[in-house]
Amino acid sequence: IYRFDLNEYPDAFLEMDVFYNYKIEASSDNQTYEVVAAYDGEYVSNMTNRTTVTVFLTDFAGSDGIAYVRLSNVDPSQQYGTGITSFTINYRQPLSSDNPDTGA
Repeated sequence: IYRFDLNEYPDAFLEMDVFYNYKIEASSDNQTYEVVAAYDGEYVSNMTNRTTVTVFLTDFAGSDGIAYVRLSNVDPSQQYGTGITSFTINYRQPLSSDNPDTGA
């Protein structure tokens, strides 16, 4: 389970490069999870279904500004669950007049 504090970066999203029999869920309270993405093809034991999944963390931030993401196996009876090669956390920050890059 990954825990993300969005208090300083409220418009954040997570991009994950995943494969195998992935199931990705998100939660605002680390108790109740919603499936964000799940592989629904035939069982695979290689990287032929490699894809990028985006999770908009702000959609799952609790009142405390915390979001949770967990990875698991879409079919626990199989040995290969979620494979992940990389993940990136991105956020958007509005430009302000105090920002020297805006020229304002």
